[in-house]
Amino acid sequence: MPNIKVSSNSSNKKNDNMIDLRNVGQIKPKMDQKATEFQPKFLENEKIQPSQAKSFYSHTTPSDEKIKKIENKMDEEIKQEEIDESLSEIYQGDDGKMVDVKKMDIKKRHGFFFWFFMIIFFLCVAAAAGYGAYYLYMQKGVDEAMIEFSIDGKTEVKAGEETNYVINYKNTSNVEVKNVKIEAEFPKNFRYIESDPAPAKNKNLWEIDSIPAHRSGLIRLKGAIIGPVDEANTIVARITYMPVNFSSEFKKDASIITTVKDIGINFVFTNPESALAGDTNEVVIKFTASPESSIKNFLINIDPNDNIEYLATDNESGNAKNKKASTSIEEIKSGSWQINNVGETEQELKFSFKFKDKVKDKEDMNIHFEQQYENVTYRFFDKTLNIEVVKNNLNLTLILNGTRDSGGIDFGQALNYSLVYANKGESEMKDVVIMAVLDGDLLDWASLSDKNKGQTQTNSITWSKEEIPGLASVGIGQEGTIDFSINVSSSTEIDINKSYEIKSYAQFLLGGQKKSSDDMKSNTIISKLNSDTNIKEQVKYFNDDNIAVGSGPLPPKVGQTTSFKVYWTVSNNLHELNDLKIETKLPAYVKWEDKNQVSAGTLQYIIEENKVVWNIGRLPISVPLAEGEFTISITPTLDDADKIMVLLNGTNLTGTDSATMSTINKSNKAKTTKLEDDTIAESDGIVVE
Repeated sequence: MPNIKVSSNSSNKKNDNMIDLRNVGQIKPKMDQKATEFQPKFLENEKIQPSQAKSFYSHTTPSDEKIKKIENKMDEEIKQEEIDESLSEIYQGDDGKMVDVKKMDIKKRHGFFFWFFMIIFFLCVAAAAGYGAYYLYMQKGVDEAMIEFSIDGKTEVKAGEETNYVINYKNTSNVEVKNVKIEAEFPKNFRYIESDPAPAKNKNLWEIDSIPAHRSGLIRLKGAIIGPVDEANTIVARITYMPVNFSSEFKKDASIITTVKDIGINFVFTNPESALAGDTNEVVIKFTASPESSIKNFLINIDPNDNIEYLATDNESGNAKNKKASTSIEEIKSGSWQINNVGETEQELKFSFKFKDKVKDKEDMNIHFEQQYENVTYRFFDKTLNIEVVKNNLNLTLILNGTRDSGGIDFGQALNYSLVYANKGESEMKDVVIMAVLDGDLLDWASLSDKNKGQTQTNSITWSKEEIPGLASVGIGQEGTIDFSINVSSSTEIDINKSYEIKSYAQFLLGGQKKSSDDMKSNTIISKLNSDTNIKEQVKYFNDDNIAVGSGPLPPKVGQTTSFKVYWTVSNNLHELNDLKIETKLPAYVKWEDKNQVSAGTLQYIIEENKVVWNIGRLPISVPLAEGEFTISITPTLDDADKIMVLLNGTNLTGTDSATMSTINKSNKAKTTKLEDDTIAESDGIVVE
């Protein structure tokens, strides 16, 4: 059956089951058995029987009055249903059943004590909640993180330099902390100077009564680190504290590492590689302080050795050089000296020693450089000299270019040897054979000069009684000298397969012996080749591309200005150079015209000395060439007419070889207006009027 809606124009609430009877005449349902069963309630009220349904649907449209009457009945029926539903909800119990309103259960009311204790209970709950909230707020962050703690300061210093450190602390929590202690642990090389505030005790403990919430503070600490280069010095600080209303103690650490980047003093040692037992030997220590050095006074102490005897230092003659620099050297005891007023001028300490006997093949001489403050010793530099000990009846001493010590030598240099032999035994020595061994790849054996005509073999020269008759018998206390010389090869291209040092020593045999022992050797001299540094200097009017780099008349003319370009080229291949400097002093009439440039370092003109100085400093082997140039000029006078004028008096190069620690000196001849290096100028250099 179709869904039929009943509606009217009435403003009353409508029911979904209503049928608009005004259109009922237009409805033509299909009458079947179900249709006859359709019997709405309003039809029953109108006394319409089901049997009459068919004739009803086919009936004509009812009148408005009748429809109005039907609608009023429907509205009353709907209102009654709504009232019934509301009453059902009111009288329905929790179990869903209707309540019997004829019965009434009256509940007993609570008394005074019930409400009193309930109020007390709720107050306690509220207080606990409030305290909990307060506790959570006030105790927020009560742990190690509630205190921020750190140390600020330099991570690199010079030895002895006064340095400031700051210990920072801050209470980041909402509660006060009490019983605060800050303790610092200093490394052995740290010298405490002062702090603000002052420590409570031991120069490293500070006590603070309390730190309020969100308050901070600091400790300013001044000290100096006196220690070796590159050694790590760790300062550790620890703070302990207790929050208010807490029974637990908290701790927190902070640290900083400071290393010494420079001790401020340069040391150079000269000592024998080997020494004869019972013979006197010498050690020279040269030292220079940098302008920024904080160490002006220090101690030199040598570890005691029962087999080494130190002889008294001759301060009057051996250290006269120090007097010019107001440096004082005081010998405190054997093997110990106090050095005062170290300056920028090179100074030296000389001392003599000897090995009493040959106990072992090599002996260590451990030298320490220290400062003392308040009975505390701070060691900032150590040096160990490892010296070979030689013992024999025939003492052999090898001397090279006037010294028994190792050092640097130059390419092409002549090596002048003196071999001294002396019988220190208690009996005559017969048929002595002496051999000098020169072990190195860069010796020019064709240049060997030996008046005794010793027998040469691979890297050695041998003398016997055939060449030196005195070797047939060497009496007790008798001695002699063998002199010879040989040149170092000229500089060539660097060959990594060659040895760039020469090891020299001497040894002897007695008649019938086939092999020499270590006890029959002389001292050993190690000669390292200095770097093949060279300075090339050119003064030109035209460069290699035939472009004029000078100006004015050529040759120079009286009363007119002529300028020239000076070119310096430094070459270096073997070792790194340090403290490299090139300088020349200009003649008084030569004027500096600037227009300079360099590939390394700085080039400057010192007007007070009329000197040009090129400071290169460090020149590594990765930079084989360094170039510089500048312009000079002359304005000849009548006195200069018909003369060749000197433009440069001569240029000097100085530097230190990083491998041999030798000072390198090179110099060039004077340069004139002849312009010897300018093939394009074609000038005789004679000044014309």
